[in-house]
Amino acid sequence: MSFHAVLNNASASPPVDQLLVRATHLPILYRVFHVYTHAQTTTALNEHDSIVRALEARDPDWVESIVRAHILAALPALLRS
Repeated sequence: MSFHAVLNNASASPPVDQLLVRATHLPILYRVFHVYTHAQTTTALNEHDSIVRALEARDPDWVESIVRAHILAALPALLRS
């Protein structure tokens, strides 16, 4: 099961479900990772680790800030592709 699917299943939140469905749509992921450098991919995976740590800490502000940064970091790649 993918990182995003685990988050979706654990959240049981319709807004989170909608966000993850849109963000993990395969053509979108392909566009992002097609233009990502190795360093950007590593950063994205590290952000996943940070999201897990924030969830484990039960800190919604931390989770929100990391998720926002994670999404915003992907936007330039989407716009370039």
